[in-house]
Amino acid sequence: MPLSIGYAAQYVLKPLLGVMVAKVFRMPSAFFAGFMLTCCVSGAQLSSYASFLSKGDVALSILLTSCSTISSVVVTPVLTGLLIGSVVPVDGIAMAKSILQVVNWLVIKKCILWCMIFMYPVFDSLFNHVTLQFPV
Repeated sequence: MPLSIGYAAQYVLKPLLGVMVAKVFRMPSAFFAGFMLTCCVSGAQLSSYASFLSKGDVALSILLTSCSTISSVVVTPVLTGLLIGSVVPVDGIAMAKSILQVVNWLVIKKCILWCMIFMYPVFDSLFNHVTLQFPV
């Protein structure tokens, strides 16, 4: 339930509030288009850190970030088409490749770090009897 509320807030509430703000301030069409594009794009890169600092639900924040990032390939062009009247072209394949490269690199780094932290006692006990002597 919280995931659906957060998802709806990102892709329904935020664009609607953006339209209201743009209308109240009577933005020119060029500013309106850029502002609406910003309102239609999910923003969550800093939310996990902010959730952590505020002792919030970090797992929910990460899950919402993942869902909104995956669906942004479809949702962002649809929302901009509805609200601005023109569609922003998105190369879904290139975006997916880029996301996978970043995610794979992060997973590999975490695995290496995990091995270094948790496997150190194992390697330390294996090589504890080995001493290196250097000539002086």
